[in-house]
Amino acid sequence: MSSCFFNFTHALWFALAVAWQVGAGVVQRVPPRDILLRAIALLPACIPAFLWYPQLAKSKFQSDTVWVTLPWERLTPGEIGRTVWGALVLWIGIAIWQHRDRLRASIDPELLAAAGVLGLMYLLLPEKFQNTIEFNRVGSPSAQPFSSSAFPRPDSGGGSKWVYP
Repeated sequence: MSSCFFNFTHALWFALAVAWQVGAGVVQRVPPRDILLRAIALLPACIPAFLWYPQLAKSKFQSDTVWVTLPWERLTPGEIGRTVWGALVLWIGIAIWQHRDRLRASIDPELLAAAGVLGLMYLLLPEKFQNTIEFNRVGSPSAQPFSSSAFPRPDSGGGSKWVYP
């Protein structure tokens, strides 16, 4: 039920939930009956959206789409270093190196897929789209914990204690 309330917070999250359900259903080869049940679970969020959208369309709100930083600029060391992604890339890099012999078995594919989708939102979406500012940044804060959780934690080598078990 809490995920339903989350979908009310922004149309982008609702669209992401729908896309995730479809994508996960295809990848996991979910039977059509179960995909239908998943779709029904989204109805509590769909109904208000369908009732609200005609009012939004009537307002004829228009604004330009703005790209402050282009996708390839977001991958530069300076841009990555200004965000949490800089530390996260280092954390994941160490984990990959230390677990390289058993990496495939130690990665959580669903968390990695979620991190990938949310990371692509940060990378590819514009900063401003219609009446939504910081449009691309909605994916970044959510992608970061998924990214760090998808990989095994780096091994401290016994020289220090980690805060997390």
